[in-house]
Amino acid sequence: MANHTKLTKVVSIRMAPSLYQAVEKRADELHMRLQDVVRLALAEFAAGRDIFFAPASDRKTEVD
Repeated sequence: MANHTKLTKVVSIRMAPSLYQAVEKRADELHMRLQDVVRLALAEFAAGRDIFFAPASDRKTEVD
């Protein structure tokens, strides 16, 4: 049986409240987008289709 160890490093960063709010908002947006990607991938998998992930630069059509 494998022995799994979780390493955690805590870093304290001081920043202006407005910057903190901007970072927090962006993190929330990225989290929502990731949830959408996972939801779509699961739907494709459930439909029996293959799933491929590639960087945006590798896509045939770019969307801005």
